[in-house]
Amino acid sequence: MIEPNREQNSQLRAVASDLRATLHCELLGAIDGQEVQFHVMATGSSVLSERSDVPRKTEIRRLATLNSLLADGPPVDFLKLDAQGYELSILDGADRVLENVHAVLLEVALIDVNEGSPILHDVLAYMHDRGFVAFDILEMHRRPLDRALCQIDVLFCREDAKFRSDKRFC
Repeated sequence: MIEPNREQNSQLRAVASDLRATLHCELLGAIDGQEVQFHVMATGSSVLSERSDVPRKTEIRRLATLNSLLADGPPVDFLKLDAQGYELSILDGADRVLENVHAVLLEVALIDVNEGSPILHDVLAYMHDRGFVAFDILEMHRRPLDRALCQIDVLFCREDAKFRSDKRFC
């Protein structure tokens, strides 16, 4: 488990303990040690600033890559990222980790609520270039402003996954 928002870590320690998981308080990205601004919000913390009036504070933090953080651990076969539009930057620092991954669950924007976030077509192309295709949509989020669909949770799997081989409808 990786959670960069230090305010959430005391609550997550109990969850990690119950799951016998390790909790890391790291901000992930593409380049180890790069300094960035991290916008800390209750549930929407991100490197990318959210276009809202929700209160936040900004911290200067150093990035860690998934490649370095997980270098000495067992291979990862499932990866879930919810980084408010910063997911592709995190994956840029995870090329070695992705070699063993069978499925990736990403929060994907349809409206760039976070400044500079990639939107659906960007994410689909990025994942396809790495051998993954959209397999399912697991959750949808609507913008409070007008109820427009703004984010979906997309499950990606390897393009050559065995369970995708049967193309029959019935």
